[in-house]
Amino acid sequence: MFAVGISAAFLFTMNSCEQKKSGQDQTQETAESHEGHDHEGHDHGTASVVEVPDYSNVSQEAKNQIKEVYQSYISLKNGLVESSQEKAQKAAQSLEDKASKVNTEAIEGDAKAFVDEQITAVKNYSEKIASASDIDGQREHLEGLSSSLFALVKATASNPETAYYQFCPMANDDKGGYWLSEKKEIENPYFGESMLKCGESKETLSHNM
Repeated sequence: MFAVGISAAFLFTMNSCEQKKSGQDQTQETAESHEGHDHEGHDHGTASVVEVPDYSNVSQEAKNQIKEVYQSYISLKNGLVESSQEKAQKAAQSLEDKASKVNTEAIEGDAKAFVDEQITAVKNYSEKIASASDIDGQREHLEGLSSSLFALVKATASNPETAYYQFCPMANDDKGGYWLSEKKEIENPYFGESMLKCGESKETLSHNM
């Protein structure tokens, strides 16, 4: 689903993150020197890593409800950045509740099928995060949640602000992982403080007033 090319910038990101990972057991001074290797400058802007159909003509009611889902997701993501299981759990519960309230009855045809599919996935992943026994268990489901929500928000043009789709190659046992952020600055929800700046923006969704 992700058409992500391995560019020089991507390889630079991977190398920098590898350096961060290997330096976790070193002194604090060494860890701080690695912290400087963030990748905020590597913003791919309008590059598209996820192709979705254009369902931006869905009802305004549905868009407003999806915006609320997005905001709850951001709270969840920030809870994981802080490595707070409690904050992430509460945000996941809110996210599941908001997703359950999205009214798709006024949406027709393929658009309804698409929105329903993504909403169902968002609810399922949110429930898994809310019921996880620890922060690592919560983070295991972030990739699936982020993938479904990004597709939903992008297809319906429902982001309430500029949104950044960001990627860390070290997440999920080096398989890599995406997340959505409200800010361009990298704050990695897969690792928190241990590798806070590891990652880069892969796609940017502009907010159209």
